[in-house]
Amino acid sequence: MPAGLWTLPACSDDEATDGGGSGGQPAGQSSGGGAGGPEGGASGAGTSGTAAGGSAANAGVGSGQNAGNGGGVNPQGGTSPSGGSAGSTSADPNVLVSDPAAGITAGLVLDAGYLYWRSGTHAIARATTAGTGAEVLFTRPGDEASTVAIGGIAVANGYVYFTDTGERDRVTVGVYKLPITGGTATKVADGMQPYNIATQGDEICFTDNTDLKHVTTAGGPVTTLVTGAVSYRSELMMSGGYCYFPATLGASAEDLYRVPLPVAEGGEGGAPGAAGAGGGESTPERVSVVSGRAEILLAPQVDQGYVYWGAGDSIYRWTPGAAGDPMAVGDVYDPLRPMDTSPPRSVLFPKDGTLYWVGGQSTLFQQMLPDGEREVLSVRGASSIVVDAAYVYGTAGANITRYAR
Repeated sequence: MPAGLWTLPACSDDEATDGGGSGGQPAGQSSGGGAGGPEGGASGAGTSGTAAGGSAANAGVGSGQNAGNGGGVNPQGGTSPSGGSAGSTSADPNVLVSDPAAGITAGLVLDAGYLYWRSGTHAIARATTAGTGAEVLFTRPGDEASTVAIGGIAVANGYVYFTDTGERDRVTVGVYKLPITGGTATKVADGMQPYNIATQGDEICFTDNTDLKHVTTAGGPVTTLVTGAVSYRSELMMSGGYCYFPATLGASAEDLYRVPLPVAEGGEGGAPGAAGAGGGESTPERVSVVSGRAEILLAPQVDQGYVYWGAGDSIYRWTPGAAGDPMAVGDVYDPLRPMDTSPPRSVLFPKDGTLYWVGGQSTLFQQMLPDGEREVLSVRGASSIVVDAAYVYGTAGANITRYAR
């Protein structure tokens, strides 16, 4: 395995002090801290929504959530002297905005100056990257507050795309799209139990029970790309006509695979070797060559032509189509706790040649490749992060946090 390229900065006694909690829960867990993953059947998604600027309450979402997360309704407007959004109930200067429905935040997405996230278990909210205009865009009907009824979120082409994992009614589980200004959600595809989702252009890939599926943003036929390979925890990333995903595929440990998207009618689009629209499954191509790892953590986007993922105690990168094995670009451990070698398991994000991740004990790091000094951004951590040219944004409890890059 190639040697890691990063250096380890020294830490002071003060830095070695444990600080902060984990801030929120990983996607797929109930807000009450119970068993993770979607439960039950379908939903009524697509039957209710709020207009832009609305303030629909997240029915039942507050039940069982962690106390003391700094939640509360954000009155919106202006900027506080601390740099956080005016109206935030937290004194933490890194709190940008609180969830407008006081829900636990998760699944953060950045698009065109707006942050979008899952609010509690049944709603979707957004705010500007300045922390203003916080609003609930959509609330899925239902009263099972311990069930994560809305799974993955993606934003593209003026719509928020999301999966409805359902409650017990099993009526309208599926993939939906919602205007970015709010309104009524429209079903794009049926599903049995969809969860994670990714988009590229007019293409959508999503997990459905143990299958990886594809549909266009306009709807139409749903194609099964791979059967029995994924779960609700499987991250997805789309780039260059392929969908990337971690899977065991009969092994005892995960590897990173990719599969070509279906070719559109007429033979245009998709990747070389892709199946035709409505055609059969393609054989997944294994990307990673690291054996004996229990889990793969896939970064949600390609950065400077590289695909990034975490495996064991290292982060790897690979140029699609390039000859040679993936390269290890960092040994992941927490410099505040040198004996802790647990890798990032829920958060890894590359941006402009710099990697951001949450390591052991919920510490948020950044480090420029290939040999920049590792920096601690926060000991508070985040359950999901996104990055723009100036800031790192994260979901932490009932708040959206912001740190300067």
